[in-house]
Amino acid sequence: AIKVSLPRPTPQGNLGESDTYAGQQYAPLMQLRLPEPPAS
Repeated sequence: AIKVSLPRPTPQGNLGESDTYAGQQYAPLMQLRLPEPPAS
């Protein structure tokens, strides 16, 4: 398991907040390369 926390630029629900549920905040993680699991 991997847990990643990213700081938000503005508080959730604040005026100017464009991603209330933080779904778009994790898009950069799609570029993260993970090691292959060992063959069993």
